[in-house]
Amino acid sequence: MRFTIVLLIGLAAFSFSARADNAADWEFCTGASSPSSIGACTRIIQRGESSVFDLSVAYNNRGLGIAMAATTTAPSPISIRH
Repeated sequence: MRFTIVLLIGLAAFSFSARADNAADWEFCTGASSPSSIGACTRIIQRGESSVFDLSVAYNNRGLGIAMAATTTAPSPISIRH
């Protein structure tokens, strides 16, 4: 009986932690495009626990983050002329 209670408490703590991580990842994924938002969206996609709609949002936001990262790291035409 004691083992069962300890096991249930452990499982509850683990699932709470996973939900907290998921909520934090969604906060970063839907925030401003940055390397941390790309990573957060990737973790959401890799978990495979989201609905089709949520996955489409994560894929879209990750793509936007990658596109923004590519445009901000490329040299501007003005700096090339000088």
